[in-house]
Amino acid sequence: LFNSNFSIDKNNLNNLPLGLYGDFYNQDMTFFIVEKNNLKNFKSTLNNSEINIERIILKPFAEGIKLLSKNSSEKKITTIKLGKKRSNISLFKNHSFIYSENFDFGSDLIIKDVAKLCSIDFDNSSRILTDIVFSKVESNKEIEYLDKKYFKEIPFRKITLELLIDIFNSRLDEIFEIIYDKNINLVNLKSNNVINIIVEDQELSVNINHSLDKNFSGKSKILFHKLDKDYLLSACLGATELIGKGWSKEAIPIIQSKKSTISRILSNIFN
Repeated sequence: LFNSNFSIDKNNLNNLPLGLYGDFYNQDMTFFIVEKNNLKNFKSTLNNSEINIERIILKPFAEGIKLLSKNSSEKKITTIKLGKKRSNISLFKNHSFIYSENFDFGSDLIIKDVAKLCSIDFDNSSRILTDIVFSKVESNKEIEYLDKKYFKEIPFRKITLELLIDIFNSRLDEIFEIIYDKNINLVNLKSNNVINIIVEDQELSVNINHSLDKNFSGKSKILFHKLDKDYLLSACLGATELIGKGWSKEAIPIIQSKKSTISRILSNIFN
């Protein structure tokens, strides 16, 4: 549960307006909900190992805490994680975690497209996209076709590098249109955002980052992050900081357990 905005009479405030007065009060809040059955399964599985759940922390929230510590002056931060098979977008506004969405696709779609349209297998397509550096191809017009070394098990065909890059860019553009550009859930959320990009497939990340840098040029401030050991630990470090220090924009809900009839009677007597 997060508080992202407070305002009295259309005047935005940084914190709850305690002791202030006005005609109109507005408060923006965001709820993240875990399905009851999933929570039940978590508890059951861990209880078998004598572990009790005190709190569930969303991984995108914990990772965002570490990113915010590096960009503390930014009011809006967007993180796009492009996995091989699954992707995610998460948004922070005024240090409040306000949105997260998962997608059942990733960079493997690009490799599959190249494989299908160039009539080569998936592994060979992956190798080609790893070997060829787009920035070097664009600056060196002498190399026009795929090398014969990629056609050892199939007949050689003249496939231009320009076609290969076009297929790659077209699918990548489509993926980011769905995740970000044309995502109707982000219509009122993505203005003046700092966009953090993390690509799981590190071998493919050089070309993906190059293409995205050209695509987002002039639109938004974009930062690329390596999926190294420091980033892999960011969720753990963010969760540790959250548990130890808390988070100013998170509202911890208080759950009032149901009391039996006898408990209510005794509470009324002794309280």
